[in-house]
Amino acid sequence: VYKRQLSDLALIALPARPSPSALVAILEAAAHHRLHAAMVLVGVHRVPAPVVLDLTWPRIHPKAREIRVPGLTVHLDGPTVQLLHWHACRQRLDRRRAGPAWRQSLRVFVDEVGRPYTEANADEAVTIATAKAGLPPLTFAELRDLMSPP
Repeated sequence: VYKRQLSDLALIALPARPSPSALVAILEAAAHHRLHAAMVLVGVHRVPAPVVLDLTWPRIHPKAREIRVPGLTVHLDGPTVQLLHWHACRQRLDRRRAGPAWRQSLRVFVDEVGRPYTEANADEAVTIATAKAGLPPLTFAELRDLMSPP
């Protein structure tokens, strides 16, 4: 009985706001999703969600390890540069598989036929990842707040 009361208290004492460890769990749960790299950019590098969804390939500078958009330069670490490289390879494969159905775009984050992801698509992907990680639902934009101090 005492142990059960302690576990109930532990649940009550959980912080209402997810932590950086929650971000790790979400990213692991979304590791195979087409928006995984987008989630890393928002959650780890704190790039605003609308900027990530509108990001185009010419804005990514892998040799300089930077993303440059008007008014914002984001410095990237090696693993993120590798992740974006892998993402580009996957997108080329998707383009070949889609054939004439592919919608040509310079956008970085597109679905399997080249359609740009919307905020609603990204929110749905994060909701699925948070559920897999056993966490309460979050929006795509809220990933940005997980690495900041409470």
